[in-house]
Amino acid sequence: MDGTDINLLCDFLIKIIKIRKVGQKNHSAIYELMYRYCRGELLVLVTQVIITTSETFENFHARSLGHFIPSREMSQLRIARYGRVQSVGGQFSNYVQAIKDAAFVLRISESEAQVVESEAEGLPPTQLFVSFSGPHLPHSDN
Repeated sequence: MDGTDINLLCDFLIKIIKIRKVGQKNHSAIYELMYRYCRGELLVLVTQVIITTSETFENFHARSLGHFIPSREMSQLRIARYGRVQSVGGQFSNYVQAIKDAAFVLRISESEAQVVESEAEGLPPTQLFVSFSGPHLPHSDN
């Protein structure tokens, strides 16, 4: 991971964010983990943080986005990943998770409740129930 492919960078950062959250890793452990998978400019940024500062991951995350993603591309990414519509036939819970991931990686400051509310707007209540309830058993009239 060198940071030149913006979509790969976003996917990488989503994985790091999830590892940090689930594993409750501190900043140092996250940077050491990232160091193994980075190269090029991203490796330079990670190495600088490890050697020179004790920068929080949140600050590093914001700085990395600013370094690799120009503001115009950031706007396009926000539309493509966060403002996109649900794919036909896709499960709503997967869609909401993708939107939440986009909010984390792009550092969009809406709460989870705001994200879900905006994505669920206009859907009938039965669609929300069906979308979040998972696989369905056949209906029996007996």
